[in-house]
Amino acid sequence: MSAVSRASRRHHATQRRAARSAAAKLLLCARRGITQIVKRTSKSHRDRRRRFSGVSDRIGTPLHTKHSATPCSLLLQLPGTPNAAMLSRSCRAVARHRAITRTTSSKTLSHVDATKGLPRMVDVSNKTTTTRKAIARCRVVFPRDAWDTLTASGFAGKKGPVLATAVVAGVQGAKRTSELIPFCHPVALDACDVSFEEQELALEVTCAVTTTHRTGVEMEALSGASIAALAVYDMTKALSHSITIEDLRLIEKTGGKSDYKT
Repeated sequence: MSAVSRASRRHHATQRRAARSAAAKLLLCARRGITQIVKRTSKSHRDRRRRFSGVSDRIGTPLHTKHSATPCSLLLQLPGTPNAAMLSRSCRAVARHRAITRTTSSKTLSHVDATKGLPRMVDVSNKTTTTRKAIARCRVVFPRDAWDTLTASGFAGKKGPVLATAVVAGVQGAKRTSELIPFCHPVALDACDVSFEEQELALEVTCAVTTTHRTGVEMEALSGASIAALAVYDMTKALSHSITIEDLRLIEKTGGKSDYKT
């Protein structure tokens, strides 16, 4: 082995050890509470800005810390810590978590008791009965060979008609949502429509649900769309096990305290 190869291996080993050390330091800082560390070590706003605002990585990218230190900025000042590029993934995750916590701090989880911290079913007895609608959607994505076989057969598999079976499964799934999701209220559905749209190597599944009730039917629509997609998978898995179900989401809801539409 040449001297260059040995030096390269030693260099990579050093980088790996530094990355592991940085991860351990990040965990330690998180456990101790970054905010408390900054408060104890910074005597004033001016000191804090002077101490943390100028920190940058080895490639010259400054870290943004105006009023409080981030875990990344603290770590970069610790001996033996690698540059910011090696910590970028962890730092971005921490930043996203902090941002989400700040933006959602004013909201509460309705299915968690505020005093006991235990799960509960929401009391909807004082809500107004209105016509409520919800639409959910997802996609079933096929490999090319499976898609070609399926479309050539008119969406008929060994078990029978794929789409007709999926419609029945989707409606059944929407109707039985309260048996699957623990704190969903049993809701009598006025209508449930499951439809499909052919796309490039995919079927888009849409479930639209309507009820006249004191609570919404978002979960019923989501359950209907997902169960219909699962039925498509079950009916076609003989063609391929690489079929995927993707992008389950709420498209629209109306009739409650607030409406939503993507």
